[in-house]
Amino acid sequence: MTRPLLALLLAASLVGWGPRAPAADGLTLEPYLRIRVTESAGETVVDVPRRLLDALGPTGATVPLGTWKGRALRLSVDRTVRDLRGLPAEGAEKIILRRQTDAGPLTISAKPFAKRVPPRRPGPLWLDAVFLRLDGDRKRVQTTLPLVAVSAVGPALFQLAGAPADPDVLPLLEEGLRAAAAVGSGAVLDARAPWARLILSTR
Repeated sequence: MTRPLLALLLAASLVGWGPRAPAADGLTLEPYLRIRVTESAGETVVDVPRRLLDALGPTGATVPLGTWKGRALRLSVDRTVRDLRGLPAEGAEKIILRRQTDAGPLTISAKPFAKRVPPRRPGPLWLDAVFLRLDGDRKRVQTTLPLVAVSAVGPALFQLAGAPADPDVLPLLEEGLRAAAAVGSGAVLDARAPWARLILSTR
């Protein structure tokens, strides 16, 4: 699995808490995090609603960060979620992780912001996934998956992005989708890399 693709999938459940205030147009002002993964291959930006962090339980998942002196580097998801939960509701972008890899330095940072979105409704049944390929092989792939089959959704997301499933990442996706179902319908993830974009939402 390529590291830019990892960055698209990594934040599928790195989402969080916060109150929502009604807006005059019927939308709600929902707290978000903008997670930025910067590495030699480029920059990936991921927007996630903060309120899902409270619903996210321990995963034990790890994700690959590449190698250092030929040895595999993996990131603890639970530790990263804890660090994201500790961010204030507003303020400047903060570095969460900095690592040296054989491919060059890798930095993960996050910044809080608020976004006007439709109110969430309880009991979503479906996950809508859109994968946009933005490089030379430009294409759009869209699919809808039942949330009740959450154990099958993780591998399907890897397949959608054209990569083999990483068994150590799958618990992150499964728990993230369970958390998304628990907090109601709406946006789960919007990840943009120079070569692709992945958008997840529930309804």
